Amino acid sequence: GPGHPQLAIAYNNLASSIHYQGRRTEAEPYYREALAISRQVYGPDHPHVAQFAENLATLLDDLGRTDEAEPYYRDALRILTSTLDPADTRLAMLRRNLALNRHAAGAYGEAEALLRASATALETTLGADHLYTALARATLGRTLTAAGRAAEGLPLLRNSVAVLESQLPDGHWRIHAARSDLGAALAATGDVAAAEALLLESHAALLEQRGPDDYATRAARENVARFYRARGRPDLAAEYEIADAGEQSR
Repeated sequence: GPGHPQLAIAYNNLASSIHYQGRRTEAEPYYREALAISRQVYGPDHPHVAQFAENLATLLDDLGRTDEAEPYYRDALRILTSTLDPADTRLAMLRRNLALNRHAAGAYGEAEALLRASATALETTLGADHLYTALARATLGRTLTAAGRAAEGLPLLRNSVAVLESQLPDGHWRIHAARSDLGAALAATGDVAAAEALLLESHAALLEQRGPDDYATRAARENVARFYRARGRPDLAAEYEIADAGEQSR
């Protein structure tokens, strides 16, 4: 029937498949239907509801709809905080995802607090050299750089890139995303030549692997544009900013 829990799972799985093929707009109604059915079947406070709410939030973030995504992350966090052990890695990764959303909104203070809690929990549970710990630290380094504290972010990003390079296949997109953020931190701390090379290489790799509309590619492109703006090269920065404007109009 229309309210059967297996239907919610089917809609969610279909949405996830479409989402990760890059067909983000097509995935949204299926994520919403999965969430609506799960709330009807399980009530508002069930972990399944939290999972489907987080999936929808992640999609909305990927579409650049930061403000719309935020309440779904917060609802998922409310549910999982009350139903999971505080050391559960799902809770720590959800905090990281909410932090990414807060970073995109410019709320760096809240993002930092969420990321420190996430990184601490993941290191305690999984170890300092685990992939998830490295991802949380990389995001923290990125946020500190954006908040004008690149000297604090730089060692976190160096460590995270080293861990990702040891844990993931060579050339994995997450390595390039972290290298782009490392490049931004290097630029902010004065290592301009190394920064430019990292920023350009990472953006080119993400563009090839993930396409121009992916959130990681957009972030890397903005890192390049910011680098050239800060060095008085608006002509070079404009090449990346114009691409951004074109995508937002679609």
